[in-house]
Amino acid sequence: MTDKIKKTKTKRIALTDPKIRALPPPEEDRYDVYDTKSPGLFIRVGKRSKVFYLLRGSDRIKIGNFRDFHHINGPVFEARRAASDILLDLRPSSSHVPSMALGDYLDKHYAAERKGHRRPLRPQTIKSLKSFFSDWLSIPIHRINSDLLSKKITEWESPTTIENGKLKRGNTKATIRKKFILINAVFNHLVRQEHILKNPFNSRGFKIDTVEHKINIYNDNIRYSELMNYLVSEERIELEFDGNRGKTHTRAARIYIAVIIRLGLRDNEARLNNADNFVIESSLEGEQRLRLIIPADITKTGKGREVLLSCPILIPAIRDYKDNHYVHNDDGLMFFNQSTKSAYTNNLGRSLYQELKKEFKLGMNGNGSGRKYDFRHTLATRAYRAKGDIKLVADLIGDSVETASKYYVASDPEAARLVISNLE
Repeated sequence: MTDKIKKTKTKRIALTDPKIRALPPPEEDRYDVYDTKSPGLFIRVGKRSKVFYLLRGSDRIKIGNFRDFHHINGPVFEARRAASDILLDLRPSSSHVPSMALGDYLDKHYAAERKGHRRPLRPQTIKSLKSFFSDWLSIPIHRINSDLLSKKITEWESPTTIENGKLKRGNTKATIRKKFILINAVFNHLVRQEHILKNPFNSRGFKIDTVEHKINIYNDNIRYSELMNYLVSEERIELEFDGNRGKTHTRAARIYIAVIIRLGLRDNEARLNNADNFVIESSLEGEQRLRLIIPADITKTGKGREVLLSCPILIPAIRDYKDNHYVHNDDGLMFFNQSTKSAYTNNLGRSLYQELKKEFKLGMNGNGSGRKYDFRHTLATRAYRAKGDIKLVADLIGDSVETASKYYVASDPEAARLVISNLE
């Protein structure tokens, strides 16, 4: 930072006590430095004082002079806590949830508020949250912030000493990411319920990457027509339900797996979709095709889309399922578990897919380890090779161009070889 800061220039930094002490006097009058970790909090630097304020709309609320704070954790800590308390008092809602301890909220409200949600809450989720964040359970919700999460992540990453003096290694990135997803979901829910104004973990750099992302695709020797025949052809289904096999797979599972594979969908985009969104229509040429509407509320990106498909094997199977085997339910879900009277879990079709992997030797080197998600990569890569249009691919899979390019479209070594060979 330069020795002189003009009052017209706004600074935004993560305020700390040493940084504030080092702020130089103004060139003229005063200047403001905003805190990036507490929305609206800033310190006004004058010639003789440094004062904390909270900006709320067009109102400026004085919190106190920097030198007058004597909290054991320092002035910045106390100013942030004071700002949080002020924001809580100014909330238009009369909700008492922000001042409630996290543990009390999880026990008394979280599961109840999630009832009827498209992604039902499992009892194990509450148990895991209370285990992973045991030292947060007595903290009021409005005082949980990104600093606490940073400390928690450091704690998870660090090795710990267990019985007999043995050293237990820290959590992997994948495990840490799973824990973060759980607590982040709680605070996203609090925002949706209007209990709090903002998720404190958003835009804080807590997108925790797992190991290097691998793009696995199935080569051209894996043909969609063969997969569809195996899953939903009339002959296969008749064989299945005539009792000629050792075990059976439901029609719902067969349609679900087939749709995910053929359209490269995420699990929820098929499993939690409504039957009315599976529209079978005729093209101008009289060809039967499927128009699948994917609502925004079941997508990962929050953006809805429509996908068109012409497939003479899959479409008759979908029509037969809707006309003769669909289980009517209040939510209108395409795939509804009649036994549990609820949406299927993501175990739907698991045993069928295991069978499919062995039959077609799916996976790296045909070892049967392939994931359903690899078909999403395969669809994106094949579509890009066919059209060379990354925007089309992004629209098809419902992601941004950057994400489609980085995570879904595998490079083509043969195409690269031809380009290099033709250079003069």
